Amino acid sequence: MMNTQNNFRSIAFIDSGLEAQEQLVSGIFEGIEIVQLEPHRDGIVQITEFLTQYSGQFTTVHIVSHGKPGCLYLGNTQLNLDNFSEYAHQLKDWFAGIDNVSSDLLIYGCQVAAGDAGAEFLAKLHDLTKANIAASANLTGNAALGGDWELEVTLGEGNFNSAFTQETMSDYAFVFNSSQILRTEEEFESSIKSIGVSDTTKEVLLSIFRSFEKRESDPQNTSTVQIKVEDSELKVTYLGINLSLDALVPDVDGFALKDFTDAAKLDLSSISISSIPTIVIKNYNNANETEYELFLRDFSLSEFINQVTAASGVTVNSNLQNSLKDLGKFDLSLSEDKFELKSSGDSKINLSKLISDASMKQVVGEQIQLEDFAITYSVDKDKKKDFSVSSKIIEGTNTSDVDIDFNSDGYTISIEDLPVGD
Repeated sequence: MMNTQNNFRSIAFIDSGLEAQEQLVSGIFEGIEIVQLEPHRDGIVQITEFLTQYSGQFTTVHIVSHGKPGCLYLGNTQLNLDNFSEYAHQLKDWFAGIDNVSSDLLIYGCQVAAGDAGAEFLAKLHDLTKANIAASANLTGNAALGGDWELEVTLGEGNFNSAFTQETMSDYAFVFNSSQILRTEEEFESSIKSIGVSDTTKEVLLSIFRSFEKRESDPQNTSTVQIKVEDSELKVTYLGINLSLDALVPDVDGFALKDFTDAAKLDLSSISISSIPTIVIKNYNNANETEYELFLRDFSLSEFINQVTAASGVTVNSNLQNSLKDLGKFDLSLSEDKFELKSSGDSKINLSKLISDASMKQVVGEQIQLEDFAITYSVDKDKKKDFSVSSKIIEGTNTSDVDIDFNSDGYTISIEDLPVGD
C-alpha cells in the first residue's frame, strides 16, 4: 500500500520482458517502491500514470528493462530517438512537483548510453526530465555473459546508488540485452528463419504470434516475443495475456501438441489463460526429431477439471472435484502426450482443503501437508485416457508418496506404490 505521507522516496519500474522477474523484484533494497510494468500496455504511459498520481513523492526513479544504444523497451513500446517528441509532455511530468531537491534517474538497460545514439538519448532525456541521469554503456547483468552493474555514463551530480542488493547482482544469471526482444511479425519471422527452424515450427510460432496480435483488445498494442537459444533448444516467450488456450495450440499440420489435444478431446477455446506463456522446442532444426512443450504459470484448475473429467470418462466425487478447483493456481505444462499441472514452487497445501466432511476435516486439522501436488491427464498411442493425482504427504518428519488413478469405474489409491483401496 502506498505511503502518501513520506516524500522524497525511491521507486523501481521493472519491465515484464526481463528474465527471472521474481529474483529481480525480491532483490530490490527494502524501502524502494516496486512497480512491474504490464507487458501488453505502453510502458512510458504506465510510468507517467504512476508518477503523476503520486506527484512530488519520488525523487529517485530506477528503470529496469532491456535496452540498446539510444533505446529503452518498456511494456509493449520503445522510447527512442525517433519518438521522443511523442512522449515529451509525459517525460516532463515525471519529476513535476519536486521543488528544491534534485531528482535522479537510473537506467539499467544494456548499452542505452553507448555511442552517439546513447549520448543524444541521454541529453534529450535530461533536457525533458531535468533529472540527474546514470545509464549503462555496456551489458548490464551477469559477468559471465559480459555484463556488470555499473552505470558508466552520468549527467549531473546525482546520488546513483543501485536499487539491487549485492546478492542479487552476484546471482542474477542474465543480461538486460534487447537483441532477442522482437516487436513485429517481420522481426520475429526473420529471427526464427536465421535460427534454422523447420517449416512446421515456423508456422506454429508465427500462428501463435498472430493470435496474440489479433486478439488484443487495444488495437494500438503490438505482440512481443522473447527468444533464447541454448544448444538444440529454442525457448519462445509470448508477452501477451488474457487469451484462451487454443491460441497457443494452432491447427498446423504436423504440430504434435495439436494432435494430442485433439485426441484428448478438450475444448481449448473455453480454457482461459492469464499469464505469459513459453513454448520450448527441442531439436528445432530437425523436423523428424522436434519436440514441443508449452508452459504456463498461475493456471486456474476450474475449467480444466471440468473438461478433463468429461473427456476422459472418469468419475470424480463432486466434493473432491470442487475441492480440487478451490486449490487455486498451478503451473501447467503441455507436452506431446500429457497435460500436467503442479503446485507452484515450494508451496504446500493443507490436506484438509481436499476434505469436505466436517468431522474428518477436524481430525486431519492443519498438521498434514501436501507437497509437489500434481494433476496429470494423458492419452497413450492407443487413445487410452488416464487422469491421476499425485503428491507427497508430509506429517511432521514423515513423508509418503500417494497416487490416485481415476477410471470409469472409480479410482485406485496407492501409498508408496502399495494399493490400499478402490
